[in-house]
Amino acid sequence: MADRIARATWIAALVASVALASFAYGRLPPIVATHFDWRFRPDGYGPKWVLFFGPAVQIALDIFLLLTKRFPITWNSMYDPSKPEDEPRIRALTSTVVEWSMVFSGTVFLALEIAIVRSAGLR
Repeated sequence: MADRIARATWIAALVASVALASFAYGRLPPIVATHFDWRFRPDGYGPKWVLFFGPAVQIALDIFLLLTKRFPITWNSMYDPSKPEDEPRIRALTSTVVEWSMVFSGTVFLALEIAIVRSAGLR
């Protein structure tokens, strides 16, 4: 059940991120905030196409994480080939870690996109 919630949250964050970038792009000024300090005050600027960088990195990271989930035994150093009974536990643990890592990264990238759009004065 937790994996389903994580998967739904991850997909929603990715869709929201792509949608926000697509809809806000035309309304943004040519130069937008691209870096923020710890209080979310802009301290770096760049071209507005940077808004698509977040979803692109998120998709690339998600592909890597999904490969890790698909082949956990080859990626996970906790697996001991002399104990094949550990394989289901390792697969389940890897699946949970991957799903929630994707949720975390998706949420962070979406928050950064929202900060970029808000710093440009769009609401």
